[in-house]
Amino acid sequence: MSERTPRVQGTSRGRALRRALVALIALSAAGCATQTMQPPSKQRGVASWYGPGFHGQATASGETYDQYDMTAAHRTWPLGTRARVTNQENGRSCVVRINDRGPFVDDRILDLSYAAARQLGMLQGGTSTVTIEPLSNDGRPPGIVAFAVQVAAFGDQAHADAYRRDFGQLSELRGGSLRQPREKVYVATGGGNDGRPVYRVRVGPYAQRDEAQILAASLERRGMRAIVVEEVLASR
Repeated sequence: MSERTPRVQGTSRGRALRRALVALIALSAAGCATQTMQPPSKQRGVASWYGPGFHGQATASGETYDQYDMTAAHRTWPLGTRARVTNQENGRSCVVRINDRGPFVDDRILDLSYAAARQLGMLQGGTSTVTIEPLSNDGRPPGIVAFAVQVAAFGDQAHADAYRRDFGQLSELRGGSLRQPREKVYVATGGGNDGRPVYRVRVGPYAQRDEAQILAASLERRGMRAIVVEEVLASR
């Protein structure tokens, strides 16, 4: 999704922030329960694989899916996480890199590439019971996936910091009760499509995507642009 730097100045900024305040009050009133954010840990469950029908298509990481690479899809582990997968039915194992989201079948925990499934000996059966274990990256444990709501993006940091302060002050009008204990309004710095820095104002983090979507939907109903994004937090 391409980003535009919003022109949020003067009274228009005040109106936008007041709409955001109403949305934050609605979120608080909904009684949205937060869940603890946990780093990836060893799991056991059913894995499947996906191949020719998806070969060449974009993955959640932005990479092109190559069925001959050793990759996999997981619902929540950070994109880029390396994991050891062991087929409990024959003892074979391999190392994959998480670069996509899925599987979207309730009783499955992992979707493997064709190459990984072949190495695990599960092509014919289609599914197998596996264990998956996250591996460290240069001695660092895998991060924690969280979610945030992006409410604005600017081409210069001064405007982003001003919007963050205004948005944060309004959200404190009820003594901080509008926000969950770990939640904050912050500026995330990154590169844009043209290589120039972009300063993104976000609210979060949330442990579950659904929590962030409640706020995003409330903001959008009030005419504000809001998108749910993934954040990877350092493991504690």
